[in-house]
This record gives sequence, structure tokens and C-alpha cells, in this order.
Amino acid sequence: MDTNVFNSLRKLESDERVDLKLILVFLLFVSITRMILETLVGSSDYVTNTNLPTFLLVFTFYGFALVSYTFFLSLCSGKKPMNMARLLTPFLLLALLVPLLDYFITGYPVTYQMSSISDFDILRISSNNPIGESIILWLIPFLSALYVFFERKSIKRSILTFIVIFLVPILLATDIADLLNLGRGLFFLYATTGSIVLLLLMFYMQNEEKFGYLFTRFVRRMNRVILYLIIFFFGIATAGSIFAVNFLGIHVLILLMISFIAMCVDDYYDHPVDRANRKANILDLLTKEDVKNIILVSCVVLIPFLSFIFEGVGSVMFVYYMISLLSLAFLYSYRNFLKTSLFPLNYLVDALSYSITFMAGRSVFVVHAPSEFLYFILVILIFFFLIPMKDYEDYEGDRKFGIKTLYTILGFEKAFKVCKLLLVVALLLTGLLFLLVLPPLSYLEIIIFYVIPSVVLVPFMVIRFRRSEDFETSLWIFDILLVVYLVPLLLL
Repeated sequence: MDTNVFNSLRKLESDERVDLKLILVFLLFVSITRMILETLVGSSDYVTNTNLPTFLLVFTFYGFALVSYTFFLSLCSGKKPMNMARLLTPFLLLALLVPLLDYFITGYPVTYQMSSISDFDILRISSNNPIGESIILWLIPFLSALYVFFERKSIKRSILTFIVIFLVPILLATDIADLLNLGRGLFFLYATTGSIVLLLLMFYMQNEEKFGYLFTRFVRRMNRVILYLIIFFFGIATAGSIFAVNFLGIHVLILLMISFIAMCVDDYYDHPVDRANRKANILDLLTKEDVKNIILVSCVVLIPFLSFIFEGVGSVMFVYYMISLLSLAFLYSYRNFLKTSLFPLNYLVDALSYSITFMAGRSVFVVHAPSEFLYFILVILIFFFLIPMKDYEDYEGDRKFGIKTLYTILGFEKAFKVCKLLLVVALLLTGLLFLLVLPPLSYLEIIIFYVIPSVVLVPFMVIRFRRSEDFETSLWIFDILLVVYLVPLLLL
């Protein structure tokens, strides 16, 4: 008997068909079906009054529950998180039995209560919920303890598992969202944040080397990420005070997540070119399936934060801009189609991403204004002239794989001279933009924050730009220059 159970569990946890996409399908199916069942048996009116925040609450509750149980059971059993996820995912279907059990046992509509901090264990949660919910809640620690016993043959570890899983529901407490000043209506924001933390820990537990490499790869691109953040802050500062933005941290987190997704998509399609250029790429260590799963999870995690900004903060245009930015990331990298066939449209799409980031910052305070389109065009032009610089260090690989850039079209030396000229034009356009968006400044402020930094840093940036090993340094200098330009806006 024990052998048959053990073999069944082993088969289930190693079933390669249960991958990330199937887990997401299970979560969607269980969330929607549970809402329908509760409506049909009269326990709630989810279906008749459903909306995105309500669905996100249900979906993220089950998602956070699955992630939490997977994480702690993985720790207790010593099994890899993915093996535990494959084992636990089918058991999500038990949640669908709850309203059916209560309907047939009690024979009348019942009320379900999500856990709170005062309900610190299953015992108290059970006392506040109908019998069907209680049966399922008690089954979870018992089955978990049995699984660990089959795996480790250790009574002590089984008891520890029972205690840990018995207390896990405290993580799902709705009171935690209240303590964070979110309220139950925004429980999905807390659940998503908690899921992110546990998912990162599980990715580390699954493969430390891959986690470290992915983290290092993102850090190496940090100058580009910081550039997007600086431009976003510029947009905010030209329309209002950065310190007056509600939930600024969540706005920044969304930008960081989109930058991370863009990096993964870019590396996914640029792997052969990066190898030719002897540049790091996440596919040097991760598989394509790994990268696709990372992109998928990141996009799913992004949705609740965008929903919060849309519903909770009311920054509708910011959400539209972020969706546009994410779409451009896929368009720019997809099979390198723009880079090989539609030059200079690839430069235009790249410049659009920076311009959209700037306008996203302005949209926090300004939605419609007569001069918005002019600012949009000016920022596009500035970065359209700046972007060719970044192809400097990719010349060999781009030429080998037919990537069309100024360097592969004009030749290395001629393109380098053109890029320096374009840099001057971009700085002149930047000055024009500042004249339009900045409040009046004294001559001393203009000299200190704009003239002196430009005279000192721009030539130094160009000199560093001339040597391929110092190219990244030149990009950091550009970031520093923009930060200096930003200072007067922060002080006003």
C-alpha cells in the first residue's frame, strides 16, 4: 500500500506536463469556477457584481495560497519547488468542493470568511467558517505531513510539517492588507507582493546558479534601467513635485518590472548576436523554456500592480503608457525583424519607449494639455539622435547577423563621427525642451546645473565612448549628467 502511494506521488510530482502554463490555467479555472459555484449555491453574488478587483482578489488569494504552501512544503520535505508545485496544483480542485459540501450538508446558503490575523491557525479559521471549508483546511496539514513522512521517513519532520502548514493561513490574512493601509479591496496587491518574494526565494532554491546569473545580468543592465527611471522622474518633475506622487514606489516598481521583462525578451531573441559580440546573455545558462516562464510569470505579476494604479490611484494614462511600453519591448525584439528589415524604424521604436516613459511621468499630474504632443515629439527626436551611440560595441555581431545600424550601413569610422554630431544635436534639442518645460532660472543656476556639467561631462563621455572597453562608463556619465540636470526641478 505504502509503495503504491509513494509511486503515485512520485509520478505526480515529476509529471513534466504540469508546467507553469498549466499551473496558471488551474489557477484561472479554480478562481472563476469557485466564484460561479458560490453564486449558484447562494453564498455570494460574485458573478452578478463581478469586476476586475474582485476577480484579482480571488485569483491572487489562491495564487498566494499555492505559492505559500509550495514554499513551506518544499522547505519541510527538501524537494525542489517545481516538484512541489506539480504535486500541489491538482489539489487546487479541492477548493471547488467547499461550496458543494456546505450546500449538501447544511442545505442553505452559507457565508465564508477569509482569515484574519486573530485567526492565527486553522483551528480558529474553522470556527468562523462552515464545515466544508473546515474539512479542506484540516486536510491540507494532514496530507502534507503524510507526504513528508513518505518522502523522508521521519516522524519529527512530519510533525514539524504539520505545525508549519497548520500556521500558513496567517500569511493569507486580510488584516495584513488593512495594516498596510490597503484594505480588503486591495488585498490582491498584498498577495501579489508576497507571492513575488516567495517566488524569488523558490527560484533561488530551485537553482542558485541560475538565480545568481539572472540577477547579475539585470544588474549589468542597470545603467539603462536607471536611464528610464531618470527620464520618468524628469517627466514627473516637469509637471509637478516628485514628492507629491501617491504610491511613487509602485510606479517605480512597475517600470523596473517592465525593464526586467524587456531584458528577458531582448536576450531571448539576441542570443546569437550577443555571442558574436562576446556579451553576456541569460540564455548562456538558462534554457529558452526558463526564459519564457520568467517572462510569463513577470507579466502575470505585473497585472495586479497596473490594476491598482488604474483603480486605486486613478492614473489611467500611466497604465496606458506602461502597456504601450511593454508592447514596444516585444515589438522591438521580436525575431529582430525591425533590426534586420526596417531600418531606421528600430531606432524610432527605441526612441518611442523613452518618450513614452517621459510622458508617463507627466501623466501622473497632467493628462491633457496643448503642449503635450510637442514635448512627446521633442523627446522622441532627442533619443532618436542618441540611440545610435549604443550600437558602438555591437558592430561585429550586428554585421555578421545582418542587423542594420548606422555602423553596419556607413562603416565604423564614418558612423562614429556621425554619432558624435548627433550627440550635439540631441543636446541642443534637450536645451530647447528645458526652455519649454522649466520654470525661469537665474543665470547662476543655469551655469551651475547646465553649462558647467555639460562642458565637463560631455567631452569626457565622448572620450570614453571612443574606447569599446569604456563604453558602459560613457553611459553612466550620461546618467550622471541627466541627474545633475534634474536637480533644479527637485529644488523648485
